Amino acid sequence: MYVPVFGFSLQLAPTSRRTSDNFLSLGGGGEITHALNEKTSLYAGADARFRVHRRADTFDNNQFDARGGVQHALDAQ
Repeated sequence: MYVPVFGFSLQLAPTSRRTSDNFLSLGGGGEITHALNEKTSLYAGADARFRVHRRADTFDNNQFDARGGVQHALDAQ
C-alpha cells in the first residue's frame, strides 16, 4: 500500500487483508411485566445474540443484555 503523504509503501500483514467467510447469527429475547396496581408495574427482560464464523473465529461474538425497572403512570392534568 503506497502512502503518498509520507512517500513510501507499507506491506500489510496477511491478517489485515480482506478475507471471505460464512457465519451463523442467532438472537432472541423476551420481557415480562407484572402489575402491582392500576398505575404501577415491574418489568424485566433479557436479550441474547450470538455470531459464529466458520473460519475467522477472531470475529465471533456473544452479547447478553438485561433490563429491569418500575413503570408508574401519572395522572393527566
